[in-house]
Amino acid sequence: MGVLHAYSKQSGQTVKIRSLLHKIANSPRAASDRSVIPQRHARLTSAQSDEMTASYNAGVTVKELGEKYGIHRGSISKHLRRRGTPIRKVGLDAKQIEEAARIYAEGKSVETIGRGMVSARTLFASG
Repeated sequence: MGVLHAYSKQSGQTVKIRSLLHKIANSPRAASDRSVIPQRHARLTSAQSDEMTASYNAGVTVKELGEKYGIHRGSISKHLRRRGTPIRKVGLDAKQIEEAARIYAEGKSVETIGRGMVSARTLFASG
């Protein structure tokens, strides 16, 4: 028994509650209630798979596809790779990096450059 516990004044109600919580936490039912809840796995039809792949190849992002089909982004990427679709890299290419460096040297903030690059990437991807 710790020093604090031995000298602290606990009401009878507090002791009963602690005892009850201990019993509940150590009961066999409590252990079984901690089991993992099975997740529902979305199954795409062949037509949906074709549409998803075509949409991705047309410039739709993995995030947008995940929202549309109710599937995690990682699952979308795995699905596309299984179908042999190369996954686009996120980030700037060499030409965009040079452009960003030039704009930064002109005195623009990194935030302004970032906003401009995202806007340009979105424009090119949707065009």
